[in-house]
Amino acid sequence: MFCALGLAVLVANPAAFGESTPPITYYVQLVWGTNQQAPERAPFRAVGQKLKRRLSRCFRWTNYWEINSQAVTVAAGTVQKVTLSQDCKIEIQSTSSTTREVRLYRNDKLVRKSRADVRSNGMSIHGGDTTADGAWFVVIRRDKPRYP
Repeated sequence: MFCALGLAVLVANPAAFGESTPPITYYVQLVWGTNQQAPERAPFRAVGQKLKRRLSRCFRWTNYWEINSQAVTVAAGTVQKVTLSQDCKIEIQSTSSTTREVRLYRNDKLVRKSRADVRSNGMSIHGGDTTADGAWFVVIRRDKPRYP
């Protein structure tokens, strides 16, 4: 009975599922933290000061290089898949009018899942190690990155 009532509410009021919520654009960055300089032939660029300050507060790396950056628009109730590298993929899902879920895959295996309030303009930062010389980070943010 309770399930049927819940279904009836969703059918009668599609806005309860967030359909009236406007799509949200996120900026997704794949970042490499390291003490090394960027390889000469690689198309890496230094991250902006805001992100560098945020990462430098917690991590010991002197350089943070953006490997890939993409703008992704997520409509209510949908999932957007983003391939950041051969080894790194994410899915961003609008789970309600106030919540988004991020699933991070490394080598096609789910390694992290998190939820955040879509009303926040803060950054979500997920990461892991690569070698002794660095770490990788996936940054999901609402504000457009600025570069030096």
